[in-house]
Amino acid sequence: KSHIKIFKSIRHIIYQGDLYRLWSPFTTNFCSWMYVKESYDECKLEKKQEAVVFIFNNAGNFWSNLIPRLTLRGLRPKSKYKVVEPIPNNLTRVPANLQVVHTKEPVYLLDQRTVYMSGDTLMNVGIPVHFLTRDDSFLLQLTET
Repeated sequence: KSHIKIFKSIRHIIYQGDLYRLWSPFTTNFCSWMYVKESYDECKLEKKQEAVVFIFNNAGNFWSNLIPRLTLRGLRPKSKYKVVEPIPNNLTRVPANLQVVHTKEPVYLLDQRTVYMSGDTLMNVGIPVHFLTRDDSFLLQLTET
């Protein structure tokens, strides 16, 4: 039920937003795309952006140091964005032997459920992606603040 609730909260972005292919599955072993939707905030009488980012490992090499940072597109460089990972991972890597194990604590791509980053940082510096398994994936929700 929680996944359905998340989908319902982002479907308007997917249905009405602009699509950006970030990593092509035809040229790499991983893929990513994002949708960006601009809406009018009636409370503040201004336009705001919302975005959703999907990141997938397509059975490729999952050693994190080989994966480039994911740079986003279509955002406003001078704006600040709230970045939320609604579905945390339940896997972690043991530093001593690099074994991937299940954990009771949620594990987030950016070490926290919610972080704030500028559009400039998201589009130029990017997000570090760390796949732990061959079928790992991530979902990020962005809201302009």
